Order: sequence, then structure tokens, then C-alpha cells
Amino acid sequence: MKMFLAVIFSLVFALGLCACNSEPKELQKGTPYVYSGVTFYRAEDLTLEELANYNPAMNGAYRGGPIETLDDLERVISENLDTYTVKVQTDNGVEVLHYDPIFKSVTITDENISFLVESGEQEQTFTFTYTKNGNEYVAVVEGTELKVSFTDGVISYEKPITERFKVIYNYKISA
Repeated sequence: MKMFLAVIFSLVFALGLCACNSEPKELQKGTPYVYSGVTFYRAEDLTLEELANYNPAMNGAYRGGPIETLDDLERVISENLDTYTVKVQTDNGVEVLHYDPIFKSVTITDENISFLVESGEQEQTFTFTYTKNGNEYVAVVEGTELKVSFTDGVISYEKPITERFKVIYNYKISA
């Protein structure tokens, strides 16, 4: 009987710990979600060859060894976000896109979405009204849509390298 009670107590305690440590699945409005790292979206049939123009090993920007798989490319980009860039042709000529995480945190309230940006030793908050579409929050900034989404306790912002390969910046409630 004592063993049975010990097992029951252990299970209840373990379940209680899991419940306390889980992140809220509902958006916590007014709470800053802090940058927590990147993940990637890649089309199911994407090949490394399709990304040859965006591969730092192919254009001489990375000298850390061979990049032989998409996983290798994702790892290298993750480890070098502060220096990874992509050149794209636009109507205004060639533009250089930077992939370092520009938002330190994201906060959504009932009316606004705020982005905390760190520049050197200074922090500045930019606040915009938004429209909500499902789990997406869309602010229009200087004529450009800035979208973030909220899923499973995480705010995400994606920046495409191509339409078939994107860097996804993730923000969570700081523990």
C-alpha cells in the first residue's frame, strides 16, 4: 500500500511540475515575448542546389567547412545570423537583405503590436496598430505588411530567403 501511495504521489507531483513549466498556449496580451532563436521553413521537395545562390559556402562568405545538406545550411545560417546576407534584384536595383534578429521582443495588446529593437547600447520600441487574421497579426509599416503569427505559445516572424526557404524568428515568454 505504501508503494502504491508513493507511486501515485510521484505521478501527481510529476504532472504538477509539467503543468507549471508549460508555456501558455493562449496569447498573453501585454506580455513581452523575447527572442528565443530561429527555425526554418523549407518546401518538402527543396534541394540544396536550388539554394546555391544563397549558400554562404558557395559564394565565399563562409569558410567553416563543406555544406552538403540542407541541415548543414540551416546550421550555418543559424550560427552566423549576425553576418549572413542575401543579395536580391529588385525594381530599385540590387538590395542586400540582412538576417540578424532585429526584434529583441514582441508585445501584442488589444490595440497594438510593439517591437523592441536594440541598436548598439540603445533600445527603442516601435508600436503599430494591427489587424488580426486567424493567428496572424498584421501591421502596415511604410506601405509594407509586417506579419507575426501566434501558435502554441510562440510568436513567430518569418523572413524569406526564397519562397521555398524561410528563416523563422521565434519569441517566447521569458522564464
